[in-house]
Amino acid sequence: MNNNLLKNSQKSKKIIFHIIPNFIPGGAENQLKLLVEESLCYKHVIISIKDNANIFEESKLRNNINGRIKVICLKLKLNPFSLIYSVNILLKTFRKYKPSITQYWMYHSQFLSLIISLICKTKVIWCIRHGSFSRKTKYITKIISKINSIFSRIIPDLIIYNSKSGKQIHESNGYSNLKSKYILNGGSDLFKFSNSIRKEFRSELKLSENIFIVGSIARYSPQKSHDILLECFSYELKNKKNSKLLLCGRGIDKNNIELMDKLKKYDIENSTILCGYRNDVNKVLNGLDLYISTSSYGEGFPNIILEASYTGLKIIATDVGDTKTIISNKGVLFDIGDKESLKENLRQQYNLFLNKSEKNEKYFLERKNLSEFCRKKFTTQQMVQKYISEWDKLLCI
Repeated sequence: MNNNLLKNSQKSKKIIFHIIPNFIPGGAENQLKLLVEESLCYKHVIISIKDNANIFEESKLRNNINGRIKVICLKLKLNPFSLIYSVNILLKTFRKYKPSITQYWMYHSQFLSLIISLICKTKVIWCIRHGSFSRKTKYITKIISKINSIFSRIIPDLIIYNSKSGKQIHESNGYSNLKSKYILNGGSDLFKFSNSIRKEFRSELKLSENIFIVGSIARYSPQKSHDILLECFSYELKNKKNSKLLLCGRGIDKNNIELMDKLKKYDIENSTILCGYRNDVNKVLNGLDLYISTSSYGEGFPNIILEASYTGLKIIATDVGDTKTIISNKGVLFDIGDKESLKENLRQQYNLFLNKSEKNEKYFLERKNLSEFCRKKFTTQQMVQKYISEWDKLLCI
């Protein structure tokens, strides 16, 4: 048996646990999904601490042959009985599968590792996806991160960051720099420019090619700073009948009273389309003409920026996390809170759009070419191979 066959045989018997607060569509969660689907040489058990109706279903995960990937939900709730039940299920799961590595995603899971690692002996990896904090960051999150930093020299065998900026920020805040790596996110091959998908989405909204659609996909949260986007769109485009603002994400719907009040405040109720949560993000991105991100803190490697670039979209984004690394010279960066810069760039992009006629195939060709260029950067294959390499090292394979 040659070395490669021997190594793959050894790996196929190894199980990796992934403990994450919620295994639902989202930045970190989508990366975990891609990782377990494409790392075919290992078996995986994903443990979702919380329960959610939108949790990824085990049966719908790609490459899940012979139960290679398991999804277990602890359904933890904030009461003592639920805590005892969930811990019992967790310990039983460890005893049943006997993982070689436990990978903890996000601060709260890593905090949990301070206890679990004393009971269940495995190699431990922390996956940190966060960037900077701000005064709007929850106090409990800051406390948990600080406690984790103290134990970062003791508990994890490896700390993996998804951004260079996140690695620098955390190490400057006390996290160990002796066992850390950064592995940038990988983009899904599902994201690419398609004129037919674009037409289908616009047809769904009953909008023609003559409408300039500015979009943003983000949950409703102070971190995403929707206020700035609403104000700047209102200032530049509210009186332009051929422009629309499209917002997607959890909490982005008419039931959000605070958001509806802001739309009234900026007089853009009739110019704004609220899509709420959608799982066809590629379709939405294809239908847009411009993507804007106004995140003000907390971003490490914003996956939605990468996905937007995969569809060849023009991007205007705040200079947070590794956004600059993603869009390089193909997009526009502006400083956090710099409304004048955003207004100016929004105006420029609108004027460029006016130069495009409905039959101008040059626009679609340029977008297709940009899509193909961006899809060669930060691929899933690169990301997966780097994780596999680190797992192999920890297990001496």
